[in-house]
Amino acid sequence: MSPILIAGVVIVNLALIVYGIGIVAEQRSHKITAKVLRFLQAGVALDIMATSLMILGSGEGLSLHGYIGFSALAAMVSELVLAWRHRAAHGDADVPGWLHWWSRGAYGWWCVAYVAGAALVMGG
Repeated sequence: MSPILIAGVVIVNLALIVYGIGIVAEQRSHKITAKVLRFLQAGVALDIMATSLMILGSGEGLSLHGYIGFSALAAMVSELVLAWRHRAAHGDADVPGWLHWWSRGAYGWWCVAYVAGAALVMGG
């Protein structure tokens, strides 16, 4: 495996941990605190870096995993934007139910993409 792909794999694992901490904290507290927002932002930034490195390192066109990964990244970004908006408008107030579920769904879809990527790499 090329060094670029190895870096992408390491960074995507960091993204999983960091974004996961943010989502779990939000799910437990039902709040978008400054700490939660920092973890979500860092997780998205790490995933963007990892995705970029994996695209550079793979040299492949858009694959099934690419479509799944980009849609999961889009869900993460949309969740982050919604979290920013909620935090800006309501501070530490409880998140509405729909945002609480959207956060859970975005993280779940991202986990599906993460597992699918690992399975495709091991299977291929």
